[in-house]
Amino acid sequence: MADKKRMAHLSIVRDEDLPAGIGSKPAVWGVLMTALAAAMMLGSGNGLSMLQTLSIVAAFPFAFIMVISMAALVKALRKETKSDAALST
Repeated sequence: MADKKRMAHLSIVRDEDLPAGIGSKPAVWGVLMTALAAAMMLGSGNGLSMLQTLSIVAAFPFAFIMVISMAALVKALRKETKSDAALST
């Protein structure tokens, strides 16, 4: 019976369940982001275009992280291939 009760509450996140110091910050962050998007869309004549531009600008730094991750993956795969070849001989 305890498992069913636990499963029922599995998707509910309470402030007590979060690590110390987080509190309601995720909810506040979500409300602020929604308010920012709404203000940009309503505040100018081309709100959708501005929102698209902001999305691209916000995602641009992530592109560098992805390139570095891909380079690290290639380096790790090459190293693994060399170590496998050394072990098989």
